[in-house]
Amino acid sequence: MLSLAAWPADHATAVIDFLEVPCQSKQPALVVEDTPRGRAFEAAIVRSLPVRMQIAGTLFVKPHAAPAKDALAAAQAAKADRLIVFGEPDLVDGVADGIAALAWKVPLFLDDGLVSAAATALHDGRASDGFALVALPRFCMKAPDALTAAWQAKHPGADVPLRTLKAYAMAKAFADVVVQFPKHAKRNELNEALRLLPYGDEESGRPLFDMTGRSARTLWLPRKLGATGTEADVASYYLDPDFGPLLRARPPSLYKAEPGSRVVWLTFGDAKSKAPRSIEDDLVKLGLITKGYEAQMDEWILDELLARAMAKLNRLFLKNEDGTFIPGVSFNISFTTEKPKDLKPGEYFTAVIAGNDPETGGRAWPGEGRCEIYSTFMQRTIFQKDALAPPLKSEDRRYFTGAYLWGSDSTENLRSKTIRSLLDGYAGSFALTGAHEIGHLCGLGHDTDDPRSLMNVVEGAGLRETSACWIPAHVKTLEKFLGRYEPPKEKRRP
Repeated sequence: MLSLAAWPADHATAVIDFLEVPCQSKQPALVVEDTPRGRAFEAAIVRSLPVRMQIAGTLFVKPHAAPAKDALAAAQAAKADRLIVFGEPDLVDGVADGIAALAWKVPLFLDDGLVSAAATALHDGRASDGFALVALPRFCMKAPDALTAAWQAKHPGADVPLRTLKAYAMAKAFADVVVQFPKHAKRNELNEALRLLPYGDEESGRPLFDMTGRSARTLWLPRKLGATGTEADVASYYLDPDFGPLLRARPPSLYKAEPGSRVVWLTFGDAKSKAPRSIEDDLVKLGLITKGYEAQMDEWILDELLARAMAKLNRLFLKNEDGTFIPGVSFNISFTTEKPKDLKPGEYFTAVIAGNDPETGGRAWPGEGRCEIYSTFMQRTIFQKDALAPPLKSEDRRYFTGAYLWGSDSTENLRSKTIRSLLDGYAGSFALTGAHEIGHLCGLGHDTDDPRSLMNVVEGAGLRETSACWIPAHVKTLEKFLGRYEPPKEKRRP
């Protein structure tokens, strides 16, 4: 199955980023349609919530029903500063009427899919305070001229609705594939051809759909609510999604060794490890550590690197970035920073992020179940030219605590963005190299045919982790070694 929608974990990250910038929300409440999709969304939000944000309450609402007045009143009493609405468009009307009955002036945050003519409250002024979030695959950012002309022939002067644009994009992708087959194609043939549709050279030939079957690149766009509808806001006012989530959005403790999976222990090592610990020295050169003057912030930096590296490793092994599995899709592997206590050394892999090498970013020893990811090599060959200047200082704490209000000052915005992008890039290099070396531990050899291959040592340099993939032959080997994750079967009651 292929889908234009993002996975719940990616979705949750985007929602949380926009809740912080521009909404400045610290205590939102959730109004969620009670469906499997709604439950998955709620779980992803709660799992991805940063330490500086708390949920004021969660209201599950039956499909096509209105939220209960007492449940909304409880959220009001809990001092929710915003209502996140997730479901079908008619839920917007129910929420708008519910808060009006309470005389509660709380701004809304409408999730993707709710900007629709079916949400009449968006057009008659009942839902006029807040934002809506819209997700568009990057291959359908703008309506083609032919679609715009056809739409405006029936709706003069009106823009093509976002839902219509998505439907058109998927239909066009399907049509582009169907014409490749002179005869009636089988379903598996169509699926395979759809997975191979590329963006183009500007995206390194990246397919429109990623290895999990979802849109490979999703752009999240904010829209302001108004008295007569929504209007597009200026995306440049917000955080660049290509640099990962906000600082301190996820702690390393989020990632656990999952029972029954191949566990990878990720560590910066110590003085006696192979390779010896070097991360503090590497970060000094990059200007990303205070050398103990701000000990807590130094710990935040180390945690940030590990959390982002594990998020990206999870994605590379077809899992959600929050560490959860996609049944039948994800490889059965888990990453943790806690040394497994219940497993013998040969029963888990060890990946040490430390040290240097004159020639390469990492090495693996399959017989020992361990690999080394050379953080110093990455620091000196890739990131040193972009070292933070001036180096990290006490005043930078507010970027990690949420005390800085994004958009207050252009210089401060740039400083915050630079720290975040440098951390995300450095962590991304750990993840790409780590996936490559873990591939060796699973029995994979090198590949020089596909420039996007994780095992390509000739053309893989400089590849972003969002563009990397496993070639089909390596997928088969990983399936044999790791298997695909399947949820445990429920035991039947006698």
